[in-house]
Amino acid sequence: NLADRLTTAAVAFDDAINALKIRDWHNNQGVRNRMIDAMDDHLYALEKETGVRILHSVRDDLFEKVLSVARHRDA
Repeated sequence: NLADRLTTAAVAFDDAINALKIRDWHNNQGVRNRMIDAMDDHLYALEKETGVRILHSVRDDLFEKVLSVARHRDA
C-alpha cells in the first residue's frame, strides 16, 4: 500500500543521505546535490510503482525539508 511505499522511501532517503555524508556536508553544495539526486531516484521509482506523479515544486520542497531535518540531527 501507499503508506508502506512512503515509509520505504523515507528510509531510503535517510540511507542515501547517510551514505553520502562527509565532514561539513551541509556546507558542500556538491554533496547536497548528490543527496538530492539520490532521493530523486528513489522518488522516481516510487512514482513508477504507484503511477502517482509528484510535482517538481513539491519534490524540491520535500528534499529541502529532508536535508533540513538531517542537518538538525547532526547538530
